[in-house]
Amino acid sequence: MKKLILIVDDSPDLLELSQMALEFFGYEVLAAKNGLEAVEIAHLKLPDLIVMDMFMPLMDGIQATSLIRLNPKTKNILILA
Repeated sequence: MKKLILIVDDSPDLLELSQMALEFFGYEVLAAKNGLEAVEIAHLKLPDLIVMDMFMPLMDGIQATSLIRLNPKTKNILILA
C-alpha cells in the first residue's frame, strides 16, 4: 500500500512541483491550498504525513496544526512544517 502524503501550500507552483516529485517516488499525494482545506482533508483521508506551509490565507499552518492535533482521529499524524 502506498503512503499517503498531504501537501499544504498556497503556492500553486510549489504544490504541483512537490506533488509530481513525490508521485515519482511512489507516494500517493493529496494537495490543499490553505490550512482550512488541510484540516478537512486530514480528517477525511487520514494521511500518513502532512507537509505544512506555515503562512497561508484563510487559516495558517499553526492554526491548522493545532486543530489537527485536537482531533483524536488525526492527532498522531506526522506534520512537517
